[in-house]
Amino acid sequence: MRKCSVDGCENKHYGRGYCNKHLKRFNKYDDPLLGGRMIHHCEISGCDDIVHAKGWCSMHYQRHLKWSDPLKSLNDEARHCNVTDCENKHSGKGYCKRHYDALKRGDDPHNYTRRGSQYNKRVVIIRDGVGVITLSDGREAFISPEDVDLVRNFNWCPIVSKVSTRRLVYAATNVRCEGAGEKTKYASLYLHRHLMSQGRTLTRKDQVDHIDGDGLNCRRNNMRIVTHSINLLNHHQLDSRNTSGYNGIHWSKRWKRWLAVVRVTGKGKNRRWCRHYVDKIEAAEARDLAVLSIHGDGILSQSLNFPEKYEEYQASIISKRDLWDNYES
Repeated sequence: MRKCSVDGCENKHYGRGYCNKHLKRFNKYDDPLLGGRMIHHCEISGCDDIVHAKGWCSMHYQRHLKWSDPLKSLNDEARHCNVTDCENKHSGKGYCKRHYDALKRGDDPHNYTRRGSQYNKRVVIIRDGVGVITLSDGREAFISPEDVDLVRNFNWCPIVSKVSTRRLVYAATNVRCEGAGEKTKYASLYLHRHLMSQGRTLTRKDQVDHIDGDGLNCRRNNMRIVTHSINLLNHHQLDSRNTSGYNGIHWSKRWKRWLAVVRVTGKGKNRRWCRHYVDKIEAAEARDLAVLSIHGDGILSQSLNFPEKYEEYQASIISKRDLWDNYES
């Protein structure tokens, strides 16, 4: 039986001419006689730390693994990325984690910019007196020139509304929540609410309405703060499920007539005004008049089925008491 090559050791051969015990010492210290109960110190001159591996202490061994030189100092230059103007902490191969990941993907770390990162803010430009924000997918959002400083520190991306069947597109970004604690939490910040909250406090009930129906047109003269009911009424196209061709008008199978409906939501109430008509156009006109009578001046002309009759409706507005009498359900 083959035995260990170390003098005085009668253990069975395990590998490289040594038994299992001496092979482990050889792999760790490059000397099968080192180890055991003896306390060995780092081979680096002036270092009295206990040997961790390859004859070096833990600190010098880590430097050997990282830079192939156990004597290389951990100075400020070695701790930072080699890319010009990048002050991030060193991660590997002379680069920070961001540029090191780019190197592993085959990109040039010195010419690499990550879209959407804090080092590559998309520039807000002024075009024909209007601030233009380029979103992550190439779309453009528009703001007033005086609001440029409020948005230049963020990268904005498009978000399609899942609440409305009209699938409106808004501009939004992610911001860190205050008081998030150890676990970082982020929330979506919409561009229109960010602009309209300057100088005032917006509650959850306050909604920002885009007058022209374009969620990316966030200029000051195109936004207003309204209630949820008025915001729902201000739309410029019919619902995809609409078959009558008019807002608030649908066919009643029970009564075999056209039903005009205006819903009213608010604190402690959820009502609707409704009435049946034989003629569809008459029902659409009655619905327009009811909307103006209930919601008042907050309704825009484009919210009506017949915008050209807006002034005519204003002259014949019915009082709310007379409107609700006998037509409430």
